[in-house]
Amino acid sequence: MSTHEQVWVKVNAPADSGIASLIEALSRFPELQTASSCQGFEDHPASITFRYGLSTPDKAWHQLSEFVLGRFGPELMRRVGDSATLALELTTWGETLGHLSIRPGCVQQVTEAVGSIADEIASPCRKSAC
Repeated sequence: MSTHEQVWVKVNAPADSGIASLIEALSRFPELQTASSCQGFEDHPASITFRYGLSTPDKAWHQLSEFVLGRFGPELMRRVGDSATLALELTTWGETLGHLSIRPGCVQQVTEAVGSIADEIASPCRKSAC
């Protein structure tokens, strides 16, 4: 049995219209893969579950943890406060996932913050004279 090299590609996929722009903003992080999402309803928050990292699943937890706790998470919380929460989840099958939960009425604010953070992380030279 041969093994083929895999590469990441962005694909079109259905998403709830209330969070489609947020999923698009998250997709600007090349190593982030949305696993599930829901725009929420009434007083229930919107949520997005995601994987992060290009390595094998047994090593991806480290990349996800660094992304959530070291780079993206602190910056997102600084910008949106309690409008969103970000957590790590260990599934019963041993996979580590990120979970973003957004308070009702706050999706636009979080989307704008995610987009600007993605721009800054992707282009660190914008902050300094490279």
